[in-house]
Amino acid sequence: MHSKPRLGLVELLIAVALVVAALIWAERAAWRQIRSLRAEMTVQHIGHFRSADELRAAIHGERLNVAIVPLRPGEHEANAVPLYEEPIVMFVAANHPLAGQGEVAPESLAAETMIARRSCEFLDATSRFFTRHRVRPRFALRSESDERCLRMVAAGVGITTAPMSLVIDGIVPIKVSGYDFRREIGLLIDAAWIAQPEIAQRVARTLSAIRSAAADWQEAKVDG
Repeated sequence: MHSKPRLGLVELLIAVALVVAALIWAERAAWRQIRSLRAEMTVQHIGHFRSADELRAAIHGERLNVAIVPLRPGEHEANAVPLYEEPIVMFVAANHPLAGQGEVAPESLAAETMIARRSCEFLDATSRFFTRHRVRPRFALRSESDERCLRMVAAGVGITTAPMSLVIDGIVPIKVSGYDFRREIGLLIDAAWIAQPEIAQRVARTLSAIRSAAADWQEAKVDG
């Protein structure tokens, strides 16, 4: 008798870089969609993985069967299932002078104090982007904690870049001209595990519910 496969569904509250903080499906609305998975999968809330790299290592080490991670270029293969895309934006405090502007030039941020999310996968690319525009800001904080960084933004300490879905009360996104980075979130599946016919059938039966929950998440956190 085969045990139900383990589906490690983890919300990457980070953004892009992803200190993993909670299940993506921990949202009440999403759980309504995910309940249908329990007949096929054992859905676990796994909190001890600190990054997407650690999740990938767990997949390759056969400690997880499926995880939600930012997909890498060219990863649209049999063991990767894209779910949604989102932009990386600049967040400022809701009462910041730039909060009411739809789009700003990079140079207009030269006098701003920045907060660096060390978990961001676009950290180096962001640094090169602003250097190219001769923007060399001061930094008030460099932290691995997305939550801390975003709360410092809400408090008016500085500004930072993050995936749109990380928005919290007290901060608003602004578009920076030419800053067009995006990330794609998807399921990464252990290739050897999914190659088993019985497992492949089980996963196929769950994908509709997973995609529906991801669409709800995107509407609430990205498009909303």
